[in-house]
Amino acid sequence: MRLTSLTVENLKPATVRREIPDDMLTGHYLIVQPSGVKSWAIRYRHHGISKKLTLGGFPLYDLKTARERARDALRMVAEGGDPANEKAEAKKVRSVEELCREFIDNHCKHKNRPSTIKLVELALQNYVLPAWRGRTATDITRDDIKSLLRKIATEKPAQVNRVHAIIRKLFNYAFDEGLVKESPCQRIAQISKNEDRDRVLSDSELRAIWLAADKMGYPFGTVIKLLILTGQRRCEVSEMQWKELDLERSIWTLPASRCKNNHSHEIQLSPQAVSILRAVPRMGDYVFSYDGGRSPITMSSQLKDRIDVLAKVGDWRLHDLRRSAASGMAKLGIQPHVLDRVLNHVTGAVRGVAAVYNRFDYGDERRKALATWATHIYSLVS
Repeated sequence: MRLTSLTVENLKPATVRREIPDDMLTGHYLIVQPSGVKSWAIRYRHHGISKKLTLGGFPLYDLKTARERARDALRMVAEGGDPANEKAEAKKVRSVEELCREFIDNHCKHKNRPSTIKLVELALQNYVLPAWRGRTATDITRDDIKSLLRKIATEKPAQVNRVHAIIRKLFNYAFDEGLVKESPCQRIAQISKNEDRDRVLSDSELRAIWLAADKMGYPFGTVIKLLILTGQRRCEVSEMQWKELDLERSIWTLPASRCKNNHSHEIQLSPQAVSILRAVPRMGDYVFSYDGGRSPITMSSQLKDRIDVLAKVGDWRLHDLRRSAASGMAKLGIQPHVLDRVLNHVTGAVRGVAAVYNRFDYGDERRKALATWATHIYSLVS
């Protein structure tokens, strides 16, 4: 049968699959399924092995277009290439945007906590995508990564090691999925050394930050106040849910899934903290939110910059509020073993055998510690 535009269009399906050769181009076929679906394909040999490559469907590709595609593919075969393999490799090509999206959906959402996922998303949005948007994953080189990290080290030195770690995991994922032949992150040394922070905010600095938070109001300013009063971690406070709170008993219960050490944690809220929470508008699941409680607030650098302008306190981070609360409570006479329980430290003042057998939670002592600390803070800001 001679294939023409008319015969291809009017060809009826049979009870079995048909493979009709194109007498104008050897190796080119029209495939007709019993369902009536038609497609174009070529058959060829590569290194002695018979292969088939589907070129596309009809009528998306008419006879003329199909022959052009077939000639291009058969020309590649004549030159020693393998068009089927080229097609398979092309399917693996990912833009940087696609790779980042797949990394979040297929890796992070299965292996990381929501707070970690959010940090990864922010790092990719703020640093990786602006630098490499529009490029393919296979196009990124070691020099590209080193150049980006140096730029971050200059502009945001506190972020460079975290972003480096995320980029390394991103390309490890790409390598494991066969999307790159090797990770471009190999043999890239850490740009800067991680230095333990020992910044403890003074009473006057805490007062300035509290008053600035008061001006900013809900939700970010309220989060700052509770970070100061409770000494808990940033994501633990910012992602607080109403179901975790029992304001009648002045207790906030963090599930293990939301704690860094995977140990559930009960915080005995001070009267001042309870008062702040009672004033928060109750809308959806999350206490601090910009979308009616459907998702938690994102503690962005822009919000931190705003409070810096208002407070006029230099060289501090949100995590310093936790260290300052711990140091402040110790200064007020709170015992180390009680402070460890307040901060949900698994290993701290009580160690070794004593840590194994001492399961007393010091609930009353913790409540007194946080109440004492809250009274101190209110004495500074009133």
